[in-house]
Amino acid sequence: MRDLPRMRLFFMVMAGMTLYSASAWAYKVGDFEIKPLGSISEGYDDNMTSVKSGKISDLFTDITGGVNVSAEGKEQSLSLSGALSRKFFNSKHRYDYTSENIDLDYKHDLSQFGRIHAVDSFIHSEDPGSLADAFGRATGRFQYFLNRFDLDYTHEFSSQSSLTVGYANEAYNPSGSDQASSMLNSISLKKDYSLSSADIVSGVYSFSQRTFDPGGHIDSNTFDLGLRHFLTKQLYLDLLPGIGYVSDGKSFLSARYEASITNNVSEKTSAKLSFVDRSESNYSTDDIFSYWRVSFDIMHEIRERLGVVIGLFYGDGRYHAADTRDKFNGVNARLNYEISKDVTGFISLTRTQTVSNIETNDYIRDVTMLGFQIKF
Repeated sequence: MRDLPRMRLFFMVMAGMTLYSASAWAYKVGDFEIKPLGSISEGYDDNMTSVKSGKISDLFTDITGGVNVSAEGKEQSLSLSGALSRKFFNSKHRYDYTSENIDLDYKHDLSQFGRIHAVDSFIHSEDPGSLADAFGRATGRFQYFLNRFDLDYTHEFSSQSSLTVGYANEAYNPSGSDQASSMLNSISLKKDYSLSSADIVSGVYSFSQRTFDPGGHIDSNTFDLGLRHFLTKQLYLDLLPGIGYVSDGKSFLSARYEASITNNVSEKTSAKLSFVDRSESNYSTDDIFSYWRVSFDIMHEIRERLGVVIGLFYGDGRYHAADTRDKFNGVNARLNYEISKDVTGFISLTRTQTVSNIETNDYIRDVTMLGFQIKF
């Protein structure tokens, strides 16, 4: 009867989080503001290993603790957050696991005309970090480490013209799996020019190489022309057509398309619809992945203290050498209620499904969660 004491602990912690003000835990150290964060939730996973047959399901408790460090000055700003989570399953104890994530965002104005922007995202988990990461991913349950780093330098020649030089790195290690690890290095050049207050055009070139161990490497050269058109101050359209030259020993030339429309109404209400069609390497498989995908994300404040966040995703992709074709769809839906200034209750549902020409890759998975989180 492990579930009874666990449920008691769940409700006791939720009650404590509700009654105790999280703002009392915030600290100021010099220019840095340090804020702890935490959450606890109960959930149910009906297909823990993402398989078609032999499904394993169980209740679970997820406890998360972490910290956010931020600082903002006249010329630079920093945001650093990290969290550690432990998932306890009710009866399938061998699937208990710990995950970590760290996110960094740093901006520095070097001069009146030049600035750098660095972003880093690290995750160690056994579940995909997003619906996009689940698309094209190998089925089954396995532990992995994934780190993404981007560094940009932008120089403004005038109020209309700027040039951005970028470097990106992506490191993937599927620990305890028979998959290959991979390392991506990429450089890019982007030229922006404002035609008017409503229209910005851009030209982008990038070169990347992803190396697999064991395995070979995949090189990619891409050329894109972009347009951003502001319909209103918060509503804008992005178009980015181009061509890509991908090689894994055999050369592959293809058209690339990307389009999106974004509406940032307020801090609590926004929506984005996007479409992507391209061929490129994927961090988890030593193969060229040709795909198209469409996604829709919306965040809306239904009424004071009550909000909803919904993400929809559909993708159709094919690995060339393996001749594997997957159709993937997913939905994330979350309802939030602000119980107090610092504490939010939530209920969420995530459904993912893959339909493949390889029958063993097919699966449907539903995960539901109910919990509280400290909000800053």
